Amino acid sequence: MTKIIYNSRVNGGTKMIAVNDKEIESVFLERKIYQKMLEWKKNLSKGHALFLKGSRRVGKTELAKKLGNEEYRSYLLIDFRYAPKEIKDLFSDSMEDLDFLFTRLQSFYGVVLYPGESLVILDEIQLCIEARQDITKFVSDGRYDYCETGSLAGIHRNSKKIVTPVGEYPLEVRPLDFEEFLWAIGDDVSMPFLRSAIKHPKQPIGKAMHAKLTDLWRQYMLVGGMPKPVAGYKLYKNLEVVDFLKQEILSIYKNDFDDQNEVSSALLHSIISAIPAELSKHDARFVESHIAGGRYERMAPAFKWLNDAYITNMSYGVSDPSASFGLTLCEDDFKAYFVDTGLLVSLTFIGKPYISNELYNKILFDKIHINEGMLAENIVAQCLKSTGHSLLFYSKYDEAGHPVMEIDFLCEHEGKVCPIETKSSKDYGHASLEKFKTAFSNRVGKQYILYDKDIKVDGEILYLPIYMAPILAENLL
Repeated sequence: MTKIIYNSRVNGGTKMIAVNDKEIESVFLERKIYQKMLEWKKNLSKGHALFLKGSRRVGKTELAKKLGNEEYRSYLLIDFRYAPKEIKDLFSDSMEDLDFLFTRLQSFYGVVLYPGESLVILDEIQLCIEARQDITKFVSDGRYDYCETGSLAGIHRNSKKIVTPVGEYPLEVRPLDFEEFLWAIGDDVSMPFLRSAIKHPKQPIGKAMHAKLTDLWRQYMLVGGMPKPVAGYKLYKNLEVVDFLKQEILSIYKNDFDDQNEVSSALLHSIISAIPAELSKHDARFVESHIAGGRYERMAPAFKWLNDAYITNMSYGVSDPSASFGLTLCEDDFKAYFVDTGLLVSLTFIGKPYISNELYNKILFDKIHINEGMLAENIVAQCLKSTGHSLLFYSKYDEAGHPVMEIDFLCEHEGKVCPIETKSSKDYGHASLEKFKTAFSNRVGKQYILYDKDIKVDGEILYLPIYMAPILAENLL
């Protein structure tokens, strides 16, 4: 049985900690996307293959296996990371005889497939482009249901040789959201309470409840939403273990940089290393010149690679905010958020082998300096993205290049532009919102500030504690 073993510093000494990797992987985590997968099976599976897309280690394979276990008489999983050449060759050599192909697959994997009652899972399908190209024929054949998973399937290198198959139903698998994290640690009541609270913004949440929810939010911010760190936290309640598991994921991402040949590996490493510093700046916009040789034209393919790999969440500036954001979107004016805020915390301290419990607790209880604005913006971006929003912002500068108006996020709701600002310091002013309202008065809907205090209404502005960001994201759909 696999063990993860490392040394932990305790009271000036060291302590050996053994973590049961298999036990972590067996932890059940309830995921909202599973309901969408069930809807696919009920309504779309006979004409479409399910395609689960998302970053590495976000839980795609586990979701596919859960579907096969619970909803089918049997399932056959082909992991193209480990499938031998003879299996991959079947998808190019045997497509004219599907009876032969499926007989070979069942024999090799020792699984019996039942027409109309079995699921075929094509895991990491980007590693066998022939299999993805064949999806249309498999679906048309109709004897089984199909689920593809892909971490890098959207990247040009892995898809340029094929015509995008018809009959695919894509679903993006993203890190666990705040509610899913709360479910994992046994809290089923906080989010329903917050959904009720946003309907009554003049009623304070209350000091004790606010403190409790703030603590839970900060736990989520530090642990993040990647399934394995969340499962490790649920099992061991040890933030050093969590950080060890997060560093594993970051290492996998960096190995992927070196394994691909689409863009410069060195440039990908440089961009990822720069993200914490860029997000820590006042306006958080990514300045290409901060990276050696950085020019937008040179760096654009690398940012596209990172976005296609679901490692970053890209936010773009708009020059003239309106409900039709796409008409004035500026692709060379952008912010690069990390896909998971828990991973961003570990990336921020990347020089350490791991972050100790002591250091994590200082961050948790706000006793150590770390740029809270960086984490606040990143986690709000994560909430908006996981709910289905595009990430957009607005900024205006004077002739000297100084900012005169900055809005962190823009959402469209009921034909209006809803500006959102995040506040991590004690400056709770809203000068930018006032200027934005004046400049675009007939286009602006409700205005929001996410901050560290209780809910309140100030004129046309609704102040929400930052842990209500997921609820706000839901309400702006």
